[in-house]
This record gives sequence, structure tokens and C-alpha cells, in this order.
Amino acid sequence: PLRECAYYQPQRITKLGEDHYLFDFGQNMSGYARLKVNQQAGDLITLTYGERCEEVMVKITSTHHYKGYADLVQVDKLICSGEEMVWAPSFTYHGFRYVDVQGIKNPTKDTLTGVFVHQDVKRKSSFRSSNEKLDKLFQLGIYASYSNMFYQPTDCPTREKLGWCNDAQASVEQFLTNFETERFWEKWLVDLWDAMKTNGELPAVVPTSGWGYEWGGPVCDGALFEVPYRLYLHTG
Repeated sequence: PLRECAYYQPQRITKLGEDHYLFDFGQNMSGYARLKVNQQAGDLITLTYGERCEEVMVKITSTHHYKGYADLVQVDKLICSGEEMVWAPSFTYHGFRYVDVQGIKNPTKDTLTGVFVHQDVKRKSSFRSSNEKLDKLFQLGIYASYSNMFYQPTDCPTREKLGWCNDAQASVEQFLTNFETERFWEKWLVDLWDAMKTNGELPAVVPTSGWGYEWGGPVCDGALFEVPYRLYLHTG
């Protein structure tokens, strides 16, 4: 199941203007921010999520092809009720380390909590070496993997959130080595089978609403062979 698996307090809160603040959680993650607020009824609070911070302003990247709604892909909005509220969005998630909050008054570290959401699969390996950078690189890979486990091996938690077959083919060995994801991959293979046309043609993204059959080629179609092969090597 998808669960709220970890919680982060902001490491730094920077005032950007009147009722305008930047929250830095110190960790990139998939999920959303939980907001605790008590403001006048009708006050609008806008949360904009970003993975990068440049000149203490959130920069939303790689959303240019969402024509007409690029500014909504990584945004949540709350209209205050006039009473104390603890609120988080439903039926969505974002990729972020930073949250740009407009309309908030006098926030504290308790105002916003970063919630790390992903499929609650167990780890089954660990890694430690004498090289601090190598250890950090491994840990970054673990966080990135968790951030892309949403019933499919996604490409990113920020915009597309699609099950690209090329990403899956490249990552399946690592997933099976580091996490108890055998059932995850068996389930996704059913999606792969469902997406296949009667002539054997596969889309580049699985599952698909009909898009992606004109993309990919062997770099994507190879998932049909690579994923079962890796499952066989890991489970027999």
C-alpha cells in the first residue's frame, strides 16, 4: 500500500515577502506538505513545490509541455475556514525539497511538515564503505527509488509520473537487490501484458491511456524480457 512513511520538519524558513515564505526540508522526497493553520475565513494559501532552489526562489522545471496548466502541476491551494485546520491534499503527490508558501502569516517550524509518501516496501540490503561520497550516492539512490514507487516504476514524482519501460528495464536489478519488490514487479508485468496490442506492440509507458506506442523501440520493449529474467535470477 501507499503510506505516509516518514515526516520531516523544515530545516530553514526564509521570508521572501509579505506573508510569503520558503520552507526547506533538507531532503528531496515524494509526497506533500501537511499544513497547520488558523487564519481568517477566505484567506488563500498557495503551496508551490520544487526540487531545486535558486536565489531562494522555487524553480519548477520540465513542465513546459503541460500547456495551459504548467503552473498547477506542483501546486496545492487551501482556502482557510477561520478555524484551526490541519490539512494535506488528497489524491495527489509531488516531488520536492522546497515549498514556496504564499498567504501564510507568521509561520513556525510546526506550520508545515514534509510527508514522504511511497509504497511501503521493506529494504533488504544495506551498504557502507570507507568512502563517504559513495555511501551518500547509494543513499540518494534509495530515496530516488522510494520516490518512484507508486504501483509502477515511475520516471519522476514531479510531472509525468509515468511507468517508462526504459527506466524500469535499467532499474529492475537494483530494485530487487535493495527492496522486497518481487510482487511489485509481478504486478507491473500484468500491466505490461494488458498494454500489449494483439500484434505484440508495446507502448513506451505502462500503464498507458493509449499514448506511447509511437515511442521507445528496443530500449523500452526490452522490459518484456529483462524484468522476468531478473525476477527469475532473484527468486528462481
